[in-house]
Order: sequence, then structure tokens, then C-alpha cells
Amino acid sequence: MLAVSERVPGYGRTPDQTIWHKPGPGHRCTGECDFHPIACSDEEGIAFPGPKQDVPIRLDRENEAWCTNCLNLAMIQPGQTYRSLSNRHHPTDGPTRIRIARAPIGASDIDGMRKVYVVTLTRDGREIRPRWMRADKLHATATTRDGAPRRTGYVLEDTWPPKR
Repeated sequence: MLAVSERVPGYGRTPDQTIWHKPGPGHRCTGECDFHPIACSDEEGIAFPGPKQDVPIRLDRENEAWCTNCLNLAMIQPGQTYRSLSNRHHPTDGPTRIRIARAPIGASDIDGMRKVYVVTLTRDGREIRPRWMRADKLHATATTRDGAPRRTGYVLEDTWPPKR
């Protein structure tokens, strides 16, 4: 995936970290840019960036990581099904399931968050309650990066429930 790098200086003896961001929508880099907008923010970006690079999703170099918000935006595709992680449902109904109807929109909403258009799925597969939802509520795994189980949001159905 095309990405721009952000160098985050380390503190004390910790090494510098490279954070990869997905470029903002519609930006055409000529190689002489002073600023690259990034997908996870309308206000922030990378000042004096290097050129866009093709970066693998799974990073194998030390001290490199993807911006989690950019990675989530890149991974959300229309047709994906997500399951609620909340325990606030009736035991016979099971968790709420939603389907992505439209990919993430390029611009942020008034609250500064990226949105996706989702529909709720009934037990028989009907699509009801179409609405916009914040993209940061959708997760690829049912655990946080620290390994703790998530309690809120929605997880991609292929990865639910978490493996023990």
C-alpha cells in the first residue's frame, strides 16, 4: 500500500520510530512536496515528507509501525461484515451484526472523525437501519495491541471470537 513516513523521535535511549500513514485522498505527489496530507486527519499531515513508498501491511523491520487509524481506513471494504463486541444484547439474539455498505468517505465529518456507511443485518440476512458510523469503531481483531480483549466497537467477523 502506498504510504508516507513520519519520524517520531525516541526519548532517552529509545530509538526513533517510523510511523507509516496512508496518504490523504486526492493528493498527487510530484516528489517536491512540502506537505503530505494523511488519511487519518484533515488538519495534520507530514511536513517535508519523503516520497510515497509501497509499504507492506505486515512490517518486519524493527521500530516501524502503521498508524492504526490509517490502517483501519485502508482495510475497511464494502461488503465486510462486523460483529458487536458489546455484551448488551439478548442472549437468544446474539451480537448485533453490521455490513459495510460504502467505503470510508475521504473527508471528516463535523466531529473530525472518518465515517463509513453501514446497515444492520437481521438474523435472516435482511439489511435494516442504514446509517453513518465512525470508522474508528471498526476493528480488525477482538484484542487491543496489548492483548486485552476489546469491550466496545465491532470486530471483523473472520476474527471473532478471539482464539484462546
